[in-house]
Amino acid sequence: MRHIPERRFIFYRHKKLITAVMLLLLSSMLTATIEVVIPAVDVNTNESVEVPVSVIGIETSDIYSVYMEIYFDPDVVAFVNISTSDCITESWGSPFYNTLGDSVLTMAVFGSSPLSGDGDLCKINFDVTAETDASTTLSFANFLFNEGDPEATTINGAVIVTDRIPDIEPIADITASEGDFVDFYVNATDPLDLDLTLEAVNIPIDATFVDDGFGIGHFEWQTTQTSA
Repeated sequence: MRHIPERRFIFYRHKKLITAVMLLLLSSMLTATIEVVIPAVDVNTNESVEVPVSVIGIETSDIYSVYMEIYFDPDVVAFVNISTSDCITESWGSPFYNTLGDSVLTMAVFGSSPLSGDGDLCKINFDVTAETDASTTLSFANFLFNEGDPEATTINGAVIVTDRIPDIEPIADITASEGDFVDFYVNATDPLDLDLTLEAVNIPIDATFVDDGFGIGHFEWQTTQTSA
């Protein structure tokens, strides 16, 4: 039997250990982390809100189904439905969804073609039930791709309800004579920097008010001899 010197034997063992560690690190680096994320969404009282559930880091081509359970506070929001329109699961058809009690929603969707790339898995629609400032965590109770492979890291979100009124810049008094052309701009901002839709009511029948977007509205009125 061939005798291996002790020093060479120790070096050989260390070499095998280093190789094993390098293979383990390489395997870890090649295993991408898939994240499923619900954002924190701001909304006003007495409004509806659409909350996306997104996936980041899909590098596999063998995901054919999605299942999830999400907790919410029914004193803050009421579950309405789930849509996959304009989502990466849209080609799979309509999702199956339900509620467990009044505080857990479930959703399952599957298809014959695998998911491809990152994007929204679905969009959850809620009606706000809270009448004052409130919030609810949207937390995953369960999430599965296929039967649990590949694994995914879930990140919880929230719906934050704020009873707020837009800030409208004061409009100076305008004096005009019959036949004058009157126009001015309205500037408004939302306390949470959300998009605003501006409308005008009880304006003269021959006047116009246009929402230019970004919290800006434009009023125009060509007065006549009968405008008084």
